[in-house]
Amino acid sequence: MNDTLKSLTAALAAANSALLERQEAIAEKSSERDTLAAEIAGLDAGVEGAELAHAAAIAAKQLGEQSDSDSTGKAMDEARLALARKPELIHRHRVAAAVVAGLEAKYHEAHAKVEEVNAAHRAALIAELNARAEESLAQARALVEGLVSRNAELAAIRGLFMEAGERFDKPGLSLHDWMLNPTPLAVEAMKQRIRAELSTE
Repeated sequence: MNDTLKSLTAALAAANSALLERQEAIAEKSSERDTLAAEIAGLDAGVEGAELAHAAAIAAKQLGEQSDSDSTGKAMDEARLALARKPELIHRHRVAAAVVAGLEAKYHEAHAKVEEVNAAHRAALIAELNARAEESLAQARALVEGLVSRNAELAAIRGLFMEAGERFDKPGLSLHDWMLNPTPLAVEAMKQRIRAELSTE
C-alpha cells in the first residue's frame, strides 16, 4: 500500500469516527430536549387537570353532593406551585434545542467530510489496484515469454534428436492447457490476500 492510500485510509477511519460521535451527541441531546418538552407539557396538563378537578369538586359541594374540595384545592395549589419551574424548563429546552441544531450542522459537515475523504480514498485505491495490475501483468508476461522460449528450446532439441536419428521421449509443453486459466477458488483466495494487504499495510 502506498503512503497516499495509507494516509487516506487513516483519514477515512477518523472521519467515520467523528461522524459517529456527532450522531451519538445528537441522540443524547435530542433525548434531553424531548424530555424537557414533555416535562413542560406535563406541568401545563397538571395545572389544567387539577383546576378542572377542583372546579368539579366545588360545584359538587354547592350542589349538595359529597366532595373533597379541600384535597382538590391542595392538589391545585401544588400543581400551580410546580408551574413556577416552567420558565427555567423552557430556558433549558431552548438551550438543548439550540445545541441539537448546532450538532446537526456539525453532523452535516462531518458527513460531507466523510464523502470527500471516501471519494479520495476510492480514487487512491483504484490507482493502487491499477499499479498492482500493471506489475502483475508485466510479471505474467515475463513468465509467459520465458515459458514460450523454453518450449521453443524443447522443440529445437527434439529436432536435433531427430536429426541424430534418435527418438525424443520428453513431452511438449502446452501453455493453453493449464497456465492461463486459474480456478475460481484461486482467484477468490488471491482477492482475500490483496484485501488483507490493503487493510494492514
